[in-house]
Amino acid sequence: MCELKRILRLTLISCLLFSSNLAYSGVKEYPILKVDYGPSTTFKTGAVGKINIPIDELTNAKIAVLDGLVIIFDDGSKLSMETLTDIALGFQGVDMRTWPKYLLGIQNAGPEPEGYKSELQQSKKHIIDTEVSAYEIRTFPTQQGIGYWAIGPKKSVIVFTSSVIED
Repeated sequence: MCELKRILRLTLISCLLFSSNLAYSGVKEYPILKVDYGPSTTFKTGAVGKINIPIDELTNAKIAVLDGLVIIFDDGSKLSMETLTDIALGFQGVDMRTWPKYLLGIQNAGPEPEGYKSELQQSKKHIIDTEVSAYEIRTFPTQQGIGYWAIGPKKSVIVFTSSVIED
């Protein structure tokens, strides 16, 4: 339960939170094991964002729906989920499954528009490298695709992608 609590409280998913390849040794595959933590509730945003949170963790939490889901836990830590699409970001037709790869520095070149790549490289510098200070990047399988996890000392960013939904 403590590990889940730690993960939930250190995880902040947001399009604004986006570390340097120099700060960690490379992408690590990290299988996520399902563990029964007792009664939980499911939150879903968009077609891909889905998370189960134990009911005990939600005691005294504040939950809001803004541009996505925001949960402020009793200790002040936050979890936010937002669905991003190619149209919402102004890059209609771009395969959004490349978004976390550019954001996290896993991929630096490809057929995507230069503006798209440039925006994500800037987000990486300002958010992943500076704000999150990621010391490790992990990938893990999800029910619908691949998850990407930038782990920092106080913050994390997790991005979920779908193997069938491009936009």
